[in-house]
Amino acid sequence: MSRILIVGPKKDLEPTVEILYSLETLHLLDFVEEDETFKIGKPLEKASSASTSLIKLRSICSVLELDESQARKGGPVTGEIEGKITSLELQISDEDNARKHIESRLSNIDIRLRTLEPFSHIPLPLGLYRGYENLHVFVGRTSKSLEGLAKVAPDFEVYQHEKFIALFVPEKKASEVQTFLNDRGFVAVEVPEGDGLPLKVTKDLETEKKNLKKRLEQTQDTLEKLKEKHAHFVLSAEDFLTVQVEKAEAPLRFASTEHSFAVDGWIPKERAKEVKSSLSKMGTLYIEEIEKEEEESPVLLDNPEPASRAEFFVHMFSTPKSDELDPTPILFFVFPLFFGFMIGDIGYGVAMMVTAFIMQAKLKSMPDFRNLMLVMFWGGVFSVFFGLFVFGDAFGFPIWEHLEVEIGFLSLKFPLFHKLDDVMDLIMVSFIAALIHLGIGYAFGFINEFKKGKKKHAMAKVGWMLILFAFFILIMVTAYNRPYPPRVAVFVVDLPHWIGQTVGLDIAFPTGFGFDFGGWIVSYVSIILLVIGAVLLGIGEPMGLVEVIGLLANMFSYARLAGVAVAKGAMANAFNEMLVPWAVSGAIEGLILGGIFLILSHFVIFVLGALSAGIQAIRLNYVEFFLKFYEGNGERFKPFGEPGAMSKEV
Repeated sequence: MSRILIVGPKKDLEPTVEILYSLETLHLLDFVEEDETFKIGKPLEKASSASTSLIKLRSICSVLELDESQARKGGPVTGEIEGKITSLELQISDEDNARKHIESRLSNIDIRLRTLEPFSHIPLPLGLYRGYENLHVFVGRTSKSLEGLAKVAPDFEVYQHEKFIALFVPEKKASEVQTFLNDRGFVAVEVPEGDGLPLKVTKDLETEKKNLKKRLEQTQDTLEKLKEKHAHFVLSAEDFLTVQVEKAEAPLRFASTEHSFAVDGWIPKERAKEVKSSLSKMGTLYIEEIEKEEEESPVLLDNPEPASRAEFFVHMFSTPKSDELDPTPILFFVFPLFFGFMIGDIGYGVAMMVTAFIMQAKLKSMPDFRNLMLVMFWGGVFSVFFGLFVFGDAFGFPIWEHLEVEIGFLSLKFPLFHKLDDVMDLIMVSFIAALIHLGIGYAFGFINEFKKGKKKHAMAKVGWMLILFAFFILIMVTAYNRPYPPRVAVFVVDLPHWIGQTVGLDIAFPTGFGFDFGGWIVSYVSIILLVIGAVLLGIGEPMGLVEVIGLLANMFSYARLAGVAVAKGAMANAFNEMLVPWAVSGAIEGLILGGIFLILSHFVIFVLGALSAGIQAIRLNYVEFFLKFYEGNGERFKPFGEPGAMSKEV
């Protein structure tokens, strides 16, 4: 990034804004430190009218329920639009007010109908429930019968429907009757306002409600026609006015004097010449590129397709600082790789590819979700690869017999592993993934610290890497010396010997070079690397010595790769063993029900597997990988002219 300062006369403020907006390459820095000479700039004259019209348009969008996903038909808006907006606002506001009035009246009618419902079963006008001097009226619901009421109030009259009662008693007996009713679970009900028989009032309200619903349908139909007719204009005009408001309010971020203005910001170095050339054509601007700035520059992640689709993952965690390496390419490769390993099935992989392809095509208005689906698509590709060559599975069914292939000094049998029989080997593969992934993290950390001139911290990253290798060798040699060692551990420990054979050298890892610890061989090579790494770590990051065991915990965290793969394979195998015999039993009900339950079970495994694998894959990147080198908290590059650039997101 290059820091650029642009100074010019007030008369050229608006054309300067137009050029900068069209270039979409300047990340504006807000001017905030006012003094006697320099003040914060004022909006352009058109800001007020454009803002007012934009508010009206957004209100219209809300009433018509328009959103950005709706298709725009035709070209951009032209001509005088403020008059069109005012006219359209009047039409829509009239219909919207009518709709709101009808909806409010319908809501009130529904409330009144609910209060009238118990009274409609009693043949008394509403006026007879109130207005007495010598009578007290109890209206409500009781959970018990009124047997014994005559002893409390010999003179009474009661109207009852199920548990609802209307009881008339002399006023002098009201207190005693109240106690009597309370003992029987009486709950009073408020008498609705008005007069007339409740049944007739209810019928009148129902008739009014029916007529109001017809009017509401007509109003909504009118609004729908207005929506169809004016949707393109409203959305296009909103886009146009949004741009105008952003341009008009841009001077609020500039420094200003009585006769001049100053713009401060960042541009990509490769665009600096273009920007200077475009601005120089005005002939009245002073443009200076500031070479050295202590302030952090904004960050523009620039990755080729398709790796750029994973940039949202990085921003979701935290935008890197300008002097940090961009982890996007590693994340783009490792996330689908880990995801595919955990799924490890041809059938589920193909299903993931199809699902991701359809979803990213359907939801075009959600760019981050589309990018996620593209990454998940590649996860499906890796899943098919692992399912074909490593596990030999399709929906949990084995798809082929063992195939032996000679590759140099290696004799490989495909598929390489069985998820339920080779659990230890899969855990060893997880440790290899930990070594490579965390090793890249420490290498990134070394480069970042070295670029900053922090040589001691860079030395500490080398120490961490040596400790990582020490733990890895310790684990592999320990597994190698078991009575029945995992094939992966044998491969790793014997790899130097096989490589030596290809070049004519006798090289072998000293597996017995260690001491016995409770029946396990602790390799001296691990101890040597651990000591050297601890010394380097102590020089660069003394407090890091207390976190060494945490690195071992990080490595074991990668065992979740094997864990999810085994768990998903076990679920698929269990459902297949339960449901396939039922489906192929020969009975038609078995074929139908067994087939349905088999499909549903694999759908559940697919959903749970995708969620679990996705969460664990991103966790290994965010928690284990990023924290080995990543500082973050950088400011995302938002060029003036790009949608949303006037916001101050970080």
